[in-house]
Amino acid sequence: MRILRIGLVAASISASVFGQGVGAKGVGTKGIEPGDINRDADPCTDFYDFANGAWRARNPIPPAMQRWSRRWAAGESSKDRLKEILDDVAAKPGQPAGSVRQEIGDFYGACMDERAINRAGIMMVECWR
Repeated sequence: MRILRIGLVAASISASVFGQGVGAKGVGTKGIEPGDINRDADPCTDFYDFANGAWRARNPIPPAMQRWSRRWAAGESSKDRLKEILDDVAAKPGQPAGSVRQEIGDFYGACMDERAINRAGIMMVECWR
């Protein structure tokens, strides 16, 4: 029985470590993205253009950025989504008192209320003297 347990544990660990399950829209997959390959480029001359040229052509570097990649694009997308969530929570008063949504909405809303911040002036900072 003990050997069976050890075998099951080993199998589940190896499945989670070595498995590359495919979910919706390829989530969870790893490796080469065939759509990124620029088949017009000679891999012996410019392997980077061969491997990434098609993606680069479809995703030029935005003017406000110095560099751009899938990772940067995902980070920017995550920041944009987080802002949407925070704006949504802050715009819905009346959340249950003490709830995470209420606290997040209050804190974020207070930070984004520039009129109230400007009206308060340095009053809020003076208490730290």
